[in-house]
This record gives sequence, C-alpha cells and structure tokens, in this order.
Amino acid sequence: MNKIDSKAPLEVTEEHIKKAEDAFSKGGDKFNAKELIEYVTGIEGIDARSKFGKELMLRLDEIGINPRRSHQYIPQRLHELTAEDQAFIRNNSNRLSWMECAKNLFGDKVQPLSMQGRATKAFYDAIPPENRFQSENDLTGKKYLPPKNVDRILHRTNKYITPLIDKDKMTNSQKLDLQALMRYMCTNRFVYQINAYKTIEERDFFEGLFVRYAHNKPDLTEEEVDQYILLCIEVLIGTKNRETYSSLQKLLDDTIQSGDDNASKIRMGLVESINSYEGEYDKCVKRQNLFKKDLQGRRADRINQKKENHGSWLPIIEAFKIEDTRKKMVDLAAKRKERLKDSFHEYADMDAFKAEIYGITEEEIING
Repeated sequence: MNKIDSKAPLEVTEEHIKKAEDAFSKGGDKFNAKELIEYVTGIEGIDARSKFGKELMLRLDEIGINPRRSHQYIPQRLHELTAEDQAFIRNNSNRLSWMECAKNLFGDKVQPLSMQGRATKAFYDAIPPENRFQSENDLTGKKYLPPKNVDRILHRTNKYITPLIDKDKMTNSQKLDLQALMRYMCTNRFVYQINAYKTIEERDFFEGLFVRYAHNKPDLTEEEVDQYILLCIEVLIGTKNRETYSSLQKLLDDTIQSGDDNASKIRMGLVESINSYEGEYDKCVKRQNLFKKDLQGRRADRINQKKENHGSWLPIIEAFKIEDTRKKMVDLAAKRKERLKDSFHEYADMDAFKAEIYGITEEEIING
C-alpha cells in the first residue's frame, strides 16, 4: 500500500456518493475520474487505480455517473460558425475557395487543419457544387512531392530542358547530374519554398527555373543550392512585378484616352504606382545579376582548383564514381594482368628465348 492509498477512506460512504452527485448536478461532468476522486476525498494524487477509487467508480456507474477516464480520447469539436460567418461563406462561395473564405473570416494565419479551417470547409462543402468556386489552379492545402527515383526526376527534367535526355542513351555524366538534381529538390529548403506558392503556375515556374539552373551541376554545395533557390525566388518576384507594371500601364493608357478631366487624380496615382513598380523591378534584376555572378564565379574557381589538383586524372576519377564504369575498369585490369602472366610464361623457357634471339624458327627445328 502506497502513502496515498493509506490516506484514503477505508470504504465508500453515502456521503461520498452524494458529494459526487452534487458535483455532476452543478456541471461537474467536466471532471475526469482522477479529478472527481480528488474532489470527493480531498486527497491530491489519488486516482481510479487505488482501492477507494475503484470502489467509487463502481458505485457511481450503478447510478449512471461515468466520469471520463484519462486514457479515453475526446474528439475535438468543430469551431461553431456564427450566423454572420455562415452568411459570408454562402454569399461568396461562388467566387472564393473555402480557404480564401477562412482567411477572410479568421485572418491569414488560419491553417487548413485548424478548428476554424475545418469548420469553414465543412460548411463550404455542404453548399451545392454549382454554387461553389471551382479552380483546378488552387493548390492550397496540397503538398508538393519531390521526385525520388530516376524515372520521375528524368520526366521532371525533360519537362523543362532541351534537348531532352534519352533514358536508353544516358551517359554516366547525365546519370550523375540527375542524381544530384534529385538530392537538391528533396532538401527541406526547396520543398518549403515551393509549398509557399499556392497556384500551379507559380509552382511550375519556380520548379522549372531551378531545374534549368541546376540540372547540369552535380557539384553544388548546400550554400550554393540555397543561393539558386533565392535566385529563382527573385526571378519569380520580378516576373510578377513586371506583369503588374504592364497592367497598370495599360490602365493608365485607357484613362488618358478617355479624356475625362475628373480622372486626373487617378492618373497621378497610377503614375506613382508605375514608377514604384519600375524601381522595384530594377532592384530585383540587380539582385538576380549579383546572385548569378557570385554563383558562376565560385563554381568556376572550384572546378579550376580541382583540375589543378588532379590534372588529367579528373575524368577517370569522375568515371570511377559510376558503378558500371567501375566494374568495367576492374574487369579490364584483371584481363590485362592475365595477358602479362601469359607473356611471362612464354619467355620463362630460356632455350625458347635463345632460339628466338638467333632467329631459329619452329619449322627449322622440326624439319632441320
């Protein structure tokens, strides 16, 4: 008997039962079993495993009181949407996705699996499909899956580069390139960044940029991979910036052609916005150029250093890293060794060696 059990009452009395009933009648059904036993006895730490606790649970069960045990799972209730929340979703379901509705109601930090997110989706899904916004381009909540075998990385690479790589005619160098690219695209940094984009166009654009930059560079360091990711981010930002600039410029042209004198304030605002986007675009291009210059310079220096260290052995060392090539090299070495052994046996007999020196042929010896 432990110290807590020794402090417990020897038996369950009617007073204990009455106290438990009163607790439940006043909303005490929120107690779990341990909390209820502690409340009834006034002893901290006592639970349903004690002799008194077991007996109390049996007595309570007989009168229909079943407090939750600690091992029981209680499913979370969905967040209850207000009438205003429901009206907003219903009125905007034809133009917004369920996640966009959730962000409008609960802020940008709401997550798809949060209580608010799940409550919004449940109500949204109950709306007839013809009244719901349909967009195959919306990837909210869908995770990017990086390629994890040769066939997938080859397919992904051929999607963005030319000339295409023929699977049946791949060289050892191309195999190394694909294996390295697959490693780069499986890094947490790459997966996290591409998942930040929520449309098919943005993800494909980002992935295509990275593949074109890195598909033939199997020697990148982790820092260089991160820099190529940042370069892709900058290119995407610049492209979207330019699209916005073009839209504003078109809007400004339409406003000027309208000849409306009351639109002067609108024109001034558009001009300021256009100048701002143009300045941001120029900065973005400069950052891209700095990234490219730094990456190209560092890699070129590393390759030159490797050539100086290894000289003409560099291609052999790279080829030896490929399993098939390595097996062929070992096989050729073994065959060469056998040929040298055979040549040695031919000259082992000194008489034969002398005969060869003096020009005596096999026919002269045999026929005299």
